[in-house]
Amino acid sequence: MADTVQKKIAFENADAAVEFVNRVQQFPFDVDLKARNMRIDAKSLLGVLSICEEKNIEVEAFGTSDEFVELLAEYTA
Repeated sequence: MADTVQKKIAFENADAAVEFVNRVQQFPFDVDLKARNMRIDAKSLLGVLSICEEKNIEVEAFGTSDEFVELLAEYTA
């Protein structure tokens, strides 16, 4: 069973959200974002843009790597 990572993040603006999606797409495991009772695929640009102004976004990743942990640190709320 893969490791599960949960962390809170926030985006400074829509450009940061676009960059996040582009970088998350490189990882071979599923990543979801949860905000306002919604669950969004973190690899979906339109989905992430729909919640990018939220300040309390929870990341749930179904796998991990050192690079992924570093990525999350850049967006930690």
